[in-house]
Amino acid sequence: MRQNVLLDTGPLVALINRREQFHPWVREEWAKIQPPLLTCESVITEAYFLLKNVYGGETAIITLLRSRVIQIPFRLEENLEAVDELMIRYQSVPMYEC
Repeated sequence: MRQNVLLDTGPLVALINRREQFHPWVREEWAKIQPPLLTCESVITEAYFLLKNVYGGETAIITLLRSRVIQIPFRLEENLEAVDELMIRYQSVPMYEC
């Protein structure tokens, strides 16, 4: 059975930015994953910001989106109950660290 993979900002930035500490590891793991990877708009926005000074960074993000390797199926309204559960479970973790 295929499992969905959720993509957060850190691995996305590390994949694109060769100077990132975890770039080799992310490339290795990325090769093991069957697309699409699922994410949300805030991850894309944060990655754009973090890659603004990386040559080709923003283009790489849009290429991954256009090729459907990364998809944004998340809609808060449709997932509110699950998000609420996670917020309760991780209430002691500052959300900017998630």
